[in-house]
This record gives sequence, structure tokens and C-alpha cells, in this order.
Amino acid sequence: MKKEITKISIKELTKISTLWSLLIGVILAVVGFGLLSGPEYLKMTAIIYLYGPIYMTFFGFLSAVLSAASYNFYAKKFGGIVVELKDVD
Repeated sequence: MKKEITKISIKELTKISTLWSLLIGVILAVVGFGLLSGPEYLKMTAIIYLYGPIYMTFFGFLSAVLSAASYNFYAKKFGGIVVELKDVD
């Protein structure tokens, strides 16, 4: 059975993408805290990592919006991705 993905919900994709990006940003912040106790030359890197949750969340949201919007635009013009599925007993 073939199915076609004709539209991606921007709202749903941004929720998932933003949460994943925030999680990665929090991991970067934890690494940043570890770098703060290291040598002096790593302090600037630590500060950049500490801002990880902010910029990762923003760019995760932005990339999800742009990806879903562009997919929806091109799927209308040229057709969506066709996926072949089968029923499993």
C-alpha cells in the first residue's frame, strides 16, 4: 500500500524539534559548567556552551519552521514523499 506525505504540521514539528534542541542545549550547558573549572583558556568556550540552551532552542525552532514550510510548499507543487507500507499480522 502506497501513501503520500502531502503536508507536515508546522506546529507539531516545531514542538518536537524545539524540545530535542533544548535537550542538546542543556547537555552543552552541563559541559560548559565542567569547562568553567578548567584552565583559563577554556573559559570563553565554557561561556559559549552555557548559552547553548538559548541558541540551540532558537535555531531548532527556526529550522523546524523553515523545513516544514518549505516541504509543504514544494509538496503542493511537485507532490510529496511516497512511502510504501504493508500490514503486519
